[in-house]
Amino acid sequence: MQKVKEKQLCFNCLRKHRVINCTSQRRCLVCKKKHHTSICNNKNKEQNSGGNVPDVQLSKPETAVLLSSTQETSHGVILKTAISKVTSGNITRDTHILFDEGAQKSFITETLAQELQLSTSGTETLHLATFGNQEQQLKQVDSAMVYLITNQKKRIPINVLIVPTISVPISTSQHNTASHLPYLRGLNLAHPVSGDEVFTISLLIGADHY
Repeated sequence: MQKVKEKQLCFNCLRKHRVINCTSQRRCLVCKKKHHTSICNNKNKEQNSGGNVPDVQLSKPETAVLLSSTQETSHGVILKTAISKVTSGNITRDTHILFDEGAQKSFITETLAQELQLSTSGTETLHLATFGNQEQQLKQVDSAMVYLITNQKKRIPINVLIVPTISVPISTSQHNTASHLPYLRGLNLAHPVSGDEVFTISLLIGADHY
């Protein structure tokens, strides 16, 4: 309840609007009143008295594994990255993008979301776990819509989840080396070579939009 109040969410569906404006027909599974089951005061009473309380969630949690490597291998690996313009409708930014078909969702960093002045469209529950670790952490994250602008000026809508970070800064050394290969000369690369030593991924496009 404290988190709901802090984020000014709807008591009924946990989205960004007032409960009086909520169009959801769902009601609490414990007391049948117009609020979400997870914040029902009667729930604790039934648990203390041994009553059966349904185990419900707003949406089915997904498992998300974000890139977190901190070391490069001796030969290096070129990830599937690109630079493209991303817009919220009013503000546009050149954005470093990572394509990851192994991710079930698409993500945007809080920094880029703030720069684009994104309006959140709801929240989702994620199961976050590090690779090889069976312990998972439940996390509520905001969702929003951004638009990727192609070279042909087409706007592609992408539903994203807002997270603090997606990856550690990535070295450009392998990109610079590859750009000198004879069979790549003259090509319009998705991730142009620059003088920067590292770059930071601000948008991860997962299998849901890849």
